[in-house]
Amino acid sequence: MKAITPILFLLVFGITNLTAQTKRFPFKYPSGKDSTGKTIYKQGLTDASGKLVVYPFYDWLNWDGELNLALGSISDKTGKNFNGYIDSTGFVVVPFKYNSLGWFNKNNIAQFSNEVPSKVSGFAANYNSPRKVYGFIDINGAELFNNLEELPGLYTGPQFSDDRLEIGNTIMPFSKSFITDKDSLKLKRFELVYSYGNYQYIYYDKYKKPVLIGINNSSADSLMFIQAFNFYKGIAAVRYPGANWKTADRFKEKNVLTLIDKSGKIVNPKKYNRVYNYYHGTRTVVIYDSTSKRFFHGLVDSTGKEFVPTIYRDIENFYESTAAVAIEGANSKSILWGIVDNKTGKVILPCKYQAVGELSEGLAAVMENNRWGFVNLKSEMVIPAKYVKVGYRGLQFKEGLAIVTTDTAINKKYGAIDKTGKTIIPFIYDDLSDFSEGLAAANKGKTISVGKYTWDYTVVADGKIGYINKTGKTIIPFDYQEGRNFKKGYADVTKDSLAFSIDATEKNTLSATPRILYAYNAGLVEQNNRNYKAAFSYFTEASAGGYSEADFALGYMYYAGTDITKKNTAETVKLWTKAANKNNPNALYSLATLYAKGDGVALNTNEAVVLINKAAALNHLEAICDVGVLYESGQWGVSVNQAEAAKAYTRAANLGHTRGMYLLGVAYYNGIGVTKNMQACRTWLEKASARGYQPAKDAITKFGGMMK
Repeated sequence: MKAITPILFLLVFGITNLTAQTKRFPFKYPSGKDSTGKTIYKQGLTDASGKLVVYPFYDWLNWDGELNLALGSISDKTGKNFNGYIDSTGFVVVPFKYNSLGWFNKNNIAQFSNEVPSKVSGFAANYNSPRKVYGFIDINGAELFNNLEELPGLYTGPQFSDDRLEIGNTIMPFSKSFITDKDSLKLKRFELVYSYGNYQYIYYDKYKKPVLIGINNSSADSLMFIQAFNFYKGIAAVRYPGANWKTADRFKEKNVLTLIDKSGKIVNPKKYNRVYNYYHGTRTVVIYDSTSKRFFHGLVDSTGKEFVPTIYRDIENFYESTAAVAIEGANSKSILWGIVDNKTGKVILPCKYQAVGELSEGLAAVMENNRWGFVNLKSEMVIPAKYVKVGYRGLQFKEGLAIVTTDTAINKKYGAIDKTGKTIIPFIYDDLSDFSEGLAAANKGKTISVGKYTWDYTVVADGKIGYINKTGKTIIPFDYQEGRNFKKGYADVTKDSLAFSIDATEKNTLSATPRILYAYNAGLVEQNNRNYKAAFSYFTEASAGGYSEADFALGYMYYAGTDITKKNTAETVKLWTKAANKNNPNALYSLATLYAKGDGVALNTNEAVVLINKAAALNHLEAICDVGVLYESGQWGVSVNQAEAAKAYTRAANLGHTRGMYLLGVAYYNGIGVTKNMQACRTWLEKASARGYQPAKDAITKFGGMMK
């Protein structure tokens, strides 16, 4: 069997930010201005140390730490957005070709949608907007379904839940020649449905296999559903065919939805007008009372049991263990609110308030005469109703304090009160979060302007974020663009377009100050854009701040030669040595290449080996691979040690390096330090090939037949 020749020692210049870390943070960088003169920002990602790993090419990126993927968007010249996914290195996992794209669920399936021309033709087509079609992809980007229609009552399209897909399709005419005798019942159903222009719903798994065909799977009359909603913990709401299929008549039947399990068995005989999605383990159900011509709400649990009776005019589930419920007021034009336990249905506060908030620390916010106060569990007013609601947040106590305002102006001022109603934090902040771990994120300088409608507002100035304690003392200065609450000793903040974490002493998790890191990252962006003057300026700023990566970057500019830095290897050696003395892995590795070639320094392969091993110890991925190649080939005086070579390849491959994947695949093919294993060989070569590594593609093409 002919051996695959490994790639021998490879000298690679370039800024290598790839590490084993997969935690990523957003990095914003200005890319121009729009027609109004407002700055347009593009977004990339940094690693946990703050170094740029994905250039700011995207309109936005949201990182999912559990999936190690980022959902993002790019726009074309017309401004139309397309969404896709990238991994921690910027490799595109899901192509950017979808008008909308959701997060992957627990089954690693995500919904997408695209706009397609309307089905309306002729003159009317000019007045008909494009329609949406939906589909689903797995985490590898493979499309499982596509071109699914948007259906009545399912304004977000079909959804995967509990390993089931709810799908409805308009039943279109097709030739009877395609219907066999054994499908005659299906044909009968087809004719019945289509004749009234209705829809049929089927549950599928991700392999497009029907997994539930009807109530109890009992008859041809129940092969399909007219409506079907998501499964949650094995329960779904459906409407199945009855005697009357006419579109005009079926909507007169107000209570038509039934709760079933995955086998199609009815778990709750009561029929509902509407069944809302589950929220914290409970589901809101609605019935229609034909006598009063009113809708009434209740709650069912995850088994389908109705534990809050359908007697309330409205229900709002809270985050914790309570729900707000409402009854009709005396004048029948208003409703009065109270609170029930959303696990047992027990009434906690009677329905007698204009509005209620979530129960917290023994008190609940209630509204009387259009102002908010707090009552205890006996419905006694503990804090007078004189406050205004804080934006979209509910009024609640956290760590003994509630964030409130008495201001009705557009730009409100916020403060905090204790459980006696005493003002503890003065009303001087433009925004103020609930307290967490003794601190609250506060904003100074934020102003907004509101248009014709309250939801039509523009942020005039974002202000700055700092942190105060429960006495109102500023603990962390107002230096941040964004800031979240403290959790487990750290708070996520943004400064100089860098996102990172700080502790209560303002010590951050970055390897350099935010401004220095921003300057370095900005230099990388400008270098990538071939704007070498700006890049040199940014790198110089970061280098002056003591950042070794900037020393290395400047050295590379001198080595490559630009219109700002003429080629000067002596200056390169000086800067890379400076960075290497700070244990910078890029500088250590690149200096090794100079010693290996005698470029700007005396030829010294022994020194090259020492430097490469130092870089490899610091997780420089190319250095790890080259350590393996040296052990395999015995170059530069290194003793041949195939086991160590395989160990190095395995380490690089497991860190996600494509060349390491390739070299490990070759090792399995040739039996270098490992037992020959064609399956393992193919697995690693295919991983490298999928990420675009050409030698792996070539090896699969040439030797693929031998890897079976």
